[in-house]
Amino acid sequence: MASQSRKHEFSSNVVPFDPLRYAKQLEEAGFTREQAEVQAETFFGIVNENLVTKRDLKELENKLALEIENVRRDIKELESNTKIQMEVLRRDLKIWFGSMLVTVIVAFSTLLTVLPHLIRP
Repeated sequence: MASQSRKHEFSSNVVPFDPLRYAKQLEEAGFTREQAEVQAETFFGIVNENLVTKRDLKELENKLALEIENVRRDIKELESNTKIQMEVLRRDLKIWFGSMLVTVIVAFSTLLTVLPHLIRP
């Protein structure tokens, strides 16, 4: 290719593209060697930057699987916390209702005890 510094770019096994072969095909079609090399380097750069590889997909799959597990764990934790909060609310409502019932009974008993003394003719 045009320069030694660019040759290492083409050693990637990730992209199934052979820039040297592409450059030779361009030369055979009438491009100068320099034009073919620049074209091959440019095309390889575009493909290499934008192509999603199986490795990219596998890494993404692994990240998503981990994220899904984290979400599942968070959901289970929320469910557990919600159940605990519901039990606490039930207990508090029972206590409140029981207190109100006792208060009403005491008030009614007091009223029944005091009322005959207040109504005496």
